[in-house]
Amino acid sequence: MRPVIAGVAAGMIASALILSGQATPVPASTAHVTVRMFNIDDYAQVFVNGSLVTSAGYLQDTGLIDVSTLMQQGSNSVRFTLRNDVLGYTYGFQVNLNGSSVFDAQCGVAGSTGCNNQDFTLGVVYDHTVNLGDVKTPPPPAPAVLLVSRVAGPRTGPQLRGNERDRRLPKGATESH
Repeated sequence: MRPVIAGVAAGMIASALILSGQATPVPASTAHVTVRMFNIDDYAQVFVNGSLVTSAGYLQDTGLIDVSTLMQQGSNSVRFTLRNDVLGYTYGFQVNLNGSSVFDAQCGVAGSTGCNNQDFTLGVVYDHTVNLGDVKTPPPPAPAVLLVSRVAGPRTGPQLRGNERDRRLPKGATESH
């Protein structure tokens, strides 16, 4: 029995692409990258691919910041820094890719408990780079199978089987398709 594709006009050649059972990767144009800084004591900055995106001061929460447009083909990085100017320090940093957390670092509670047992080190006390890799290059196409099927159309004459058809043809004549 030949496969039949529903909804195709009789007598036409039909083709369809059947994708493999793999999940479809997110196209590069829709890669969504967000960053967040929160629980800050004293001063924090976030850089994407070397460019300053924003900064936050004591007790500030930047909320989620969409940095998708800053992504480029090839390697991508998000860098967080924290500077302590007086007494203790705290921080909270996040990176999300397509809605899923890929980095989450927190230490201390701003205004209450400092990091590292109330460490009072001054200057840059945290400097971390998250390498996201290539989030802009389109993924390779998913493997596909091409299914081609001929859908038989209605017949106008009687349905003849192999040897019956041969008997009705004039002697020496052959049927061409």
